Amino acid sequence: MKKLHLFLLIALLPIISTLSAQDTWIRRADFTGNARRGATGFNIASKGYIVAGFDGAYYNDLWEYDPTTNTWTQKADLPAAPRMGGVAFSNTQNAWFGTGYDGTFMADMWRYEPGTNAWAAMADFGGGARQGSISLTIGADFFVGMGYTGAFQNDLYKYNTLTDTWTAVTPLPAGGRIYAAAFSTSTTGYVGLGFGTGYLSDLWAYNPTLGNWIRKADFGGTARALSTSYSIGNRGYLAAGDDGTNLQSEMWEYNPVNDAWSKLNSFRAVGRELPAGFVVDGKAYLMGGSDNGSTYFNDFWQWNSNYCDLTANALIQHAACPGDANGAIDLTISGIHTPYTVNWSTGNNTEDLTGVVAGDYRYTITDTVNCMLKGILKIDDGIAIHFGRDTSYWGLSKKAGGPGDDNITSILTDPTDGAITVTGTFKSSAIFNSTTLNSFGGTDAFIARYNAGGVLLWVRQIGGTIDDQATGLGADSLGNLYLTGRIGDMAFFGTQQVNTAGEYDIFLARYTKTGNLVWVRTAGGSLTDQPRAMYTDRSGNCYITGSFQGLANFQGEN
Repeated sequence: MKKLHLFLLIALLPIISTLSAQDTWIRRADFTGNARRGATGFNIASKGYIVAGFDGAYYNDLWEYDPTTNTWTQKADLPAAPRMGGVAFSNTQNAWFGTGYDGTFMADMWRYEPGTNAWAAMADFGGGARQGSISLTIGADFFVGMGYTGAFQNDLYKYNTLTDTWTAVTPLPAGGRIYAAAFSTSTTGYVGLGFGTGYLSDLWAYNPTLGNWIRKADFGGTARALSTSYSIGNRGYLAAGDDGTNLQSEMWEYNPVNDAWSKLNSFRAVGRELPAGFVVDGKAYLMGGSDNGSTYFNDFWQWNSNYCDLTANALIQHAACPGDANGAIDLTISGIHTPYTVNWSTGNNTEDLTGVVAGDYRYTITDTVNCMLKGILKIDDGIAIHFGRDTSYWGLSKKAGGPGDDNITSILTDPTDGAITVTGTFKSSAIFNSTTLNSFGGTDAFIARYNAGGVLLWVRQIGGTIDDQATGLGADSLGNLYLTGRIGDMAFFGTQQVNTAGEYDIFLARYTKTGNLVWVRTAGGSLTDQPRAMYTDRSGNCYITGSFQGLANFQGEN
């Protein structure tokens, strides 16, 4: 059982509300294949699969994801043309994949058998060549339809796995569409949204027994296409997509019982179109996609409807998270200590709190893989409780520096892996574990990254012949790092030399999480310019405040 180290922060913060458990997105191991859009996901038993896709080139590779070990394994390539925009469906033994686009539309279908890791050619799709279709699994029956053939289609075909034949069934009584959403229960299929005469928001229910369609409640958000959709239990889910104005990171749930849509927690990454998705053991997974330019993603996310199970009463709280965060914390509320440290392990950690006053209070529990639960705890004291990582298990504090003045100006933790990034300045020389940095003259800036155990991963230097500073640090949802500060006259960012327009200029630099410099931008004029603070949003937009003298140039804006 994995032991997680957490701490409790106790603070006065009464809130009156009700106990609640929230759906949660958790970042998992990034997809091992190339970043891409338009891939297709499916599951077979307890494994998930990603096949094909596009990143400027088309792919026919197949990858298997094991949720138990959080690992990816490449499997046998599809023995057919690389493509994007294909369609898949599966049962507990096999999966079927086909159609798609590689500059021409495709109609071929293939069956994949995980036991032999082999593909077999099947009958072409009955509706002809196309891309961007949907699939439905209703009971033991499979259906494929919609998509684009040069025209938007509204047809639907049923596939017989025993005879390898396709049969046309009642088409959707609405406009044809590409990249629609589709999900199903054991008796009914649901199709909606997508792009046809424009971006669409309608939803339709298909009854295979009666062979009819019934209009249902329109989607609760903006009309959109290019999303990924899921079937979990008796509900449908929709994530990401493009509404023609914005790329989305939203997650929505459709409940057939009351014919209603509910907005859930967005995944904590940039909005995107054409991600791939699949469901394993009631958990939805989302991989990759792209912006509507040339940026392709390989990040991988898991969604749980209620990731943490929790019960609470006036005296005892029991908290447990499954998967990587299995274990429990038992708190007997009869005393108060702050600060307060526990180990998340086998559930035998008990602590006493005393001197309490009756009230309902907000709490948040967070573990090292972002299992998060918020709720209201009925307790005899006005407190808010937050569970988080405890760095005391490093054993010893970490030190870096040299004979001159050294300081840290910013510190940032990565919620996906617990890594810690720090930035600051040093004079003369500074030692970071076995790495020694020597300043170019005066004070130089640095950015360093440690793993969750306090081991130095890398350190980078920024400096020139006069004093340089690092004043702000941020990160986007993919872990890219953004550093701002000021440089004088000239400074080296690794081997890249950057010159200023005057005495001191503002700089903004982007690094990957592995320490590679991506780019540097400068702003300023002939006198002294100084950034004071920076905020970075999850999309990587940076907002910097500061001061300048005289005339300053910000990439053409004076």
